[in-house]
Amino acid sequence: MADVFLTYAQEDVERAGAIAAALEAEGWSVFWERSRIPLGRPFDEYLSQELRQCRAVVVLWSLHSVRSDWVRVEATHARERKPSVLIPVQIGPTYLPSGFQHLATPDLSAWKLGQRGVEFELLITAVDKLVRRRDAGQPAASQL
Repeated sequence: MADVFLTYAQEDVERAGAIAAALEAEGWSVFWERSRIPLGRPFDEYLSQELRQCRAVVVLWSLHSVRSDWVRVEATHARERKPSVLIPVQIGPTYLPSGFQHLATPDLSAWKLGQRGVEFELLITAVDKLVRRRDAGQPAASQL
């Protein structure tokens, strides 16, 4: 089970990789590479299990992901969990899908791996609140 489930459109895999690396640098485990699904396991069953067991779901909204049925289903599942574990992030100019426009969504369109900045810190704070790894006394990698 990963701390963070990262949902995104395949066209955004490079951007997703950078965000996954930044989250991992903070000390969290991230499920994001669907190529790591064990051979022979049903794709949807494995994703559903990871989605149910993670502590936070970061959805990367882009022109591609707003049109992806998979991303919308995963984001909706995260939003409807009680309590919600959804953390929306915008990674490019786009509209937010119906049901997600009212959520505070940091814009990481201009963010690059290795940068901090206000928008990035909003993401880190949101993940931290859901995962609470640092509350257990383990500092983030950036604090070591």
